[in-house]
Amino acid sequence: MNAFSVTTADTASTQTPTRRTTTAPRTTDTPGHRDDGDDPFFRRYGTRRLPRGLREEAAGMDWQLFLTIYSPEARLAVNHVTSTRRDNCTFRFGISATRRSKTHAPREEFHEIDASGPAAACSELLADAGRAVEILDFHQYPLFEATVTFVRGSWKNRTAWAMGFGPDPQTSVVHALTCAAERIHG
Repeated sequence: MNAFSVTTADTASTQTPTRRTTTAPRTTDTPGHRDDGDDPFFRRYGTRRLPRGLREEAAGMDWQLFLTIYSPEARLAVNHVTSTRRDNCTFRFGISATRRSKTHAPREEFHEIDASGPAAACSELLADAGRAVEILDFHQYPLFEATVTFVRGSWKNRTAWAMGFGPDPQTSVVHALTCAAERIHG
């Protein structure tokens, strides 16, 4: 348990100060106080905290365990994403992916999907592969020269947080969604 010391001064009738030290638990509820020591992302990068629900779920994890759980190697992993504007609302996304199986060698695939954004394109790709994910929470931040995306995904009665890194926002969100699908569908 984290703790901090509080020092108080008692004054006797002879005006001789007596110091007494007590220990109180450190909480994150204290106004103006943030305890980021339990946040594996903040400990690793020192820039931002994890989204609240994920931060509570991952409290105290070391970085390697956090990566293993929240950014697993997906059976349908996206390697590269390109986009071309088709009209005011639609883009054509080119998605290069690797499909992994326990019984077959990895297989490279290329998909072209018309969608309004990278999350919609990836959602369609995942749904077509039987790994549908609905986004409940979405958080995306620049991280040095890259982008990190956190999503809380859901399908039927399963919900899971996931994290994805990428050199740009669209690759990051696609990676996060494929990790969420892996966590939800196994």
